[in-house]
Amino acid sequence: MRSLITFCGVIAVVRAEVVSIYKIGFPETGLCGQEANVTKSNLNPHYFFPMNFGGFKEGLCADAGYSLYQETRVVDMHPVPGVHHNLTFQLYAKPTLLADRDPGCKVGGASLCSCSELLRRKLIQSVDDCTQEAAAQACATGKCRNDDSDMMV
Repeated sequence: MRSLITFCGVIAVVRAEVVSIYKIGFPETGLCGQEANVTKSNLNPHYFFPMNFGGFKEGLCADAGYSLYQETRVVDMHPVPGVHHNLTFQLYAKPTLLADRDPGCKVGGASLCSCSELLRRKLIQSVDDCTQEAAAQACATGKCRNDDSDMMV
């Protein structure tokens, strides 16, 4: 009997899908927290509790319009008294339309930073995250902006 239970457990693990889950406004208002590589199984508390009791959804923050990576944050969790664990979330923001406030910060604008500058300042995780939209967001928020005075002539 024990062999059958072990065999069934192995089959369940092999068949389990790995997904990302997200929640808007978590862990900070205005951002979307996304946890990657979560085994999709109601036997997995890291999937079951957030999905059934925590208001999380399966998918990516980008599915809800939060496509601009901000940072990775480790969140200290205490689901029940005496239980503690840390979870790592990638935090994303919604892109804003900034052309009205600063024409240089719009997509294609002269004030946008390069991919290498966005990486150096840790505003994006990788070159794959380097988009005009990400550069426009960094520019508008003042995190990375090329002023005319900084440009080489």
